[in-house]
Amino acid sequence: MGRDGQSTVEFVLVLPLVLTVLLGALQVVVVVRHRIRLEQALHVAARTAALADPDQAAAEAAVAARAAVPGTRTTLGGRPEVGGLLRVTVTARSRTDLPVVGPVLPDPELRATTVVRVEG
Repeated sequence: MGRDGQSTVEFVLVLPLVLTVLLGALQVVVVVRHRIRLEQALHVAARTAALADPDQAAAEAAVAARAAVPGTRTTLGGRPEVGGLLRVTVTARSRTDLPVVGPVLPDPELRATTVVRVEG
């Protein structure tokens, strides 16, 4: 009679741990997906900055990056003149908002940087 509910008790004891691990793995997948989208935003921003008018390169790159991934911040460094090298950095915060693991994990800030030659 004492063994009838043993497997049920073991299942109830292990289930929260299994769910926490699965939700943690899912949160990692969400952050990696966001990182890939941020790389795409960097590509769009760098191409836009390289081909834009040097005076408006920063504004156009920021708009292009925000269109690809909302909530990104874009910074340009270097010489925005034709033939000059321009460093493009795109940053965004990846929200960890899954149940159970979201409140425990901090929101990582993702950053991607590249250097392009201004074509003009």
